[in-house]
Amino acid sequence: FMPPAKKAKSPYDAGRDAYDWTKHLYDMQPEHRDAHRALGAAALQGRMYKEAREHLNTGMDFKLLARLEHEETGNQLKAREYLELAAEHPADARWVCRSCGHSAFDWQGLCPRCGAFDQLGWMTPSLEVHDPKIQPALAGGAIIEPPQGIKTGVMP
Repeated sequence: FMPPAKKAKSPYDAGRDAYDWTKHLYDMQPEHRDAHRALGAAALQGRMYKEAREHLNTGMDFKLLARLEHEETGNQLKAREYLELAAEHPADARWVCRSCGHSAFDWQGLCPRCGAFDQLGWMTPSLEVHDPKIQPALAGGAIIEPPQGIKTGVMP
């Protein structure tokens, strides 16, 4: 007696599993922009185009909307419009050194560029700052607090 062979998951099934798992996280913070972005990305992976479009529009993830447009309709013109919106959209918040302006996706005690201690702050980097000695907060980068309940030591 042999047990039935396990069927390998199709990309749709794997994407659907990712969507279901991400939906549980989304339900904890449904009003948060990043929750919409994550759920939209999972829906896109599972080829759930209607759900992906809804959440990616709400999360303003124009790069993934371009990919969605390319995959779903093949409309290259619309995909290009989304990419142009992504280029014009302000940068996402990240860890930025207040001493030299270096930006990083994860927090560190010492700035990897200038070695300043405890100078990384969670803020939106300013694209207009060219002089690394100007503090981004003074040059237009907005300092924001991390979302409530999010660990700030590690960022994906």
